[in-house]
Formats: sequence, structure tokens, C-alpha cells
Amino acid sequence: MAAPINAIRENKNVIDKHPVFRRDALKLKDYVYKEVRITMQDGRELIGWVYTIDPVSESFAIIKFASDAIPKEADGSELTLILGHAVKEIRVTNNDVASHRSRLDFLFSAGTGMFSKEEMESRKVRLKEWLEKNRIPVEFLGQDDSVLNVADAATIVPPYRVNNCQSTNVIILGRIQALIKSMPDS
Repeated sequence: MAAPINAIRENKNVIDKHPVFRRDALKLKDYVYKEVRITMQDGRELIGWVYTIDPVSESFAIIKFASDAIPKEADGSELTLILGHAVKEIRVTNNDVASHRSRLDFLFSAGTGMFSKEEMESRKVRLKEWLEKNRIPVEFLGQDDSVLNVADAATIVPPYRVNNCQSTNVIILGRIQALIKSMPDS
């Protein structure tokens, strides 16, 4: 019976010593969607809006916006990943969560909320026609026909951009993405 008790003690020691069990994830969550000034161990400072934090490594994903306008596409905003071990100090410089939350969510989402149903349908139909013009078989999938099934080898989901293409075959994926990139604007 002594073996299980020793194992429990060893596990408790690991838990007590490992930093992931001593971190306060809720405290880290307080930084999300706020503008922060992060001082690095080497003395550099970075300012940006926090999108997310990995609670295990305490690594931050921050965005420095290129402009104050709400983007329709990626607008040249800069994403920086800051590894937790490099962080010396964090100061919140702007607590206004509401002011940039939608912009941050847009940059990390597929951006489907920025298009009307008519625009999304038009994008889907144009892409389907473009692929068929290039002799690629395409059919609609899903309850609402929102997914494009490309030759039973790939799928394209809204908003039907290069990054919305999925396939387990990297060669097919690359070729379909190249076709999407070469699609003319109409």
C-alpha cells in the first residue's frame, strides 16, 4: 500500500512545483481585448491590443492596428506573438474593451459577418463557376448548401477565400488555393 501513497505524494510535489498550476488564468483573461504595454526581459517595449493569451506558456497574441478604420479585409495590422518567458511587465494602457473587440474578432475570424447573405451567395456562385470553368467538379454540401465540395478531395467554406479551403491532400489543397488566388474580380 505504500507505493500508491508515494505516487500521490510525488504527483502533489509535481503539481506544487510546476508553474502551470500556480498561474492565475483568470488574471491573464483580464488582459484580453485591452491595449497593453509589455516590457520584455531585454528592455524592449511592445504596445498592442491583446487578442488571446495561452494560459500554459503565458504567451500573448497582440495586434497593432494599421489604422483606426474598421477593416473589410486584413488592413496591414501587425500580429505579434510574445512568448511568456520573455515578458517582464504588463501594463494596461486602454481598458475600453468594446472599442476594439469586434476588430480583433474580425481579424481572427473567417470574416463572414462582414458580408450580406446576397454577397456571400454571390461569392459562392462565382467561385463554383470559376472552378468549373477550370474543369474542376464542384457540388454544394450541407443543409444550406454553404459548403463547396471540390472533386470529393477538398471543401471550401464561407467566405470562400484561399484560407477557407480544406483538404488532407496538400498537393490538391495547393492547386485549389492557387486557382482561388487567380480568380478574376468581377
